[in-house]
Amino acid sequence: MVETFGEKDAIFLEVRWSAESATTSTDATRGALRLWAHGRQVWPGRDLDEALEWTWIEFAEFLARSWRWFLWENGFPFELSGGSIRQVYADLNRRWDLLSMAAREEEEEDLYSFEERHDLGRALMGAVAPPVWFVREGNMCWISTPDAAVLVPFGIVEEALRGFVEAVISRLPDADKRASAVRAAWDTRAQATTGEFVSIATGLEGGVVSRLQGGHDPASFWELDADDFIVTELMAAARSAAALPTSDTAQMLKAIRSAPRQATSALDNLSGMALQQVPTGPEWYPYDQGYFVADWLRSQIGVASQDAVNPEELLRQWSVQIHTLKLSTDAVDAVASWGPKHGPVVILNIVGPHNKSRRGLRATYAHEIAHLLLDRTTALPLAEVMGGRAVGTTEERARAFAAQLLLPKEEAGRALANTTDPTYTVRSLQSRYGVSQEIVAWQARNSEIQLSADVHAVLRQFVSRPWRF
Repeated sequence: MVETFGEKDAIFLEVRWSAESATTSTDATRGALRLWAHGRQVWPGRDLDEALEWTWIEFAEFLARSWRWFLWENGFPFELSGGSIRQVYADLNRRWDLLSMAAREEEEEDLYSFEERHDLGRALMGAVAPPVWFVREGNMCWISTPDAAVLVPFGIVEEALRGFVEAVISRLPDADKRASAVRAAWDTRAQATTGEFVSIATGLEGGVVSRLQGGHDPASFWELDADDFIVTELMAAARSAAALPTSDTAQMLKAIRSAPRQATSALDNLSGMALQQVPTGPEWYPYDQGYFVADWLRSQIGVASQDAVNPEELLRQWSVQIHTLKLSTDAVDAVASWGPKHGPVVILNIVGPHNKSRRGLRATYAHEIAHLLLDRTTALPLAEVMGGRAVGTTEERARAFAAQLLLPKEEAGRALANTTDPTYTVRSLQSRYGVSQEIVAWQARNSEIQLSADVHAVLRQFVSRPWRF
């Protein structure tokens, strides 16, 4: 008997069961399985034709243990961007090269625990199978293998894994202690105390959670509905700001709590259209998507490429609330929150590095517009912290969108390609579009319009990381 679960371009499992019935859990769940991720066969691996023969009760036991983290833990560890496992390890090694041995050893232990929760390869006790990581990002899920990764709707992954486990459990004999144990574990896989749920969903240590809550009841503080563990706007913001001082996180949560739910029909309509317009496919990098949607939005609001956009005015027209606060750190420019109870609201940190000038503030507003248009129903369904823990591809798209909305790169490229005084032209564009010199330089550089070596050399002087220019 052959059963299949999932979708080929996301996750797909195909299992041929070895026996129709058996007296032990091990024999009853033995079968030959193939697993595909992002259209490529991952198990059994090494391009083998035969399927992976194993007893799949171990798979069910693993997912019953790790299901709470699969549901509620968000993002890769240490604020890493999503990607292939090889890329994640490369990023980790660069990070660890800068840490002390003690700090590195502590993070290695944290990574080991993360893999024990998210790597399907750890489910098989004795069999050797390539690692396959499943990592939630909002309403999406990363499926990462050694050489590739894809971000797909979380519901597709959840349905496929749940369906396979329930198929395994349906094959178990009645009178078997191991079968009874795995049934009980699966039935209670999403049960937790409020404290356990908050800890997993926010990624905060217990002491930090306690200081944030003060003497408040945890469910009341985090605005949880009774017996319904759904991540709230406050929890999503706390997770995104996990690296901040606790006092700053407390300020952010207070500001979000003070922002009531606001109807934003015009923004919602634009967001729906933008999500239909955004191009997808392997040839479309996140920054290409950002450029495309910024051009589309300019067209929708009737602003020509030769004219400046006022992003703050757009937010106010769309009924997005704008609040300010002063944090103790300049590591964060803004917090944006949206959900069933609060927002949409953009909360500006007045000491944020971009917010110390009017031009920088315009960039912050434009950045948040990208998230409001494109991410509220996908990778960032509840909150985003500009400068905090953020999804790499989502932030890359938002940065490109913001630059293109403020200053179309084609305009910058043409102006710098035809100038005899590049410094004057940079300042002229800066004044005309209300942007920083760095945005002018990068937009000209990214326009794909040929620039002379002399112009290129001048532009390098205006960027903060000239070695990447």
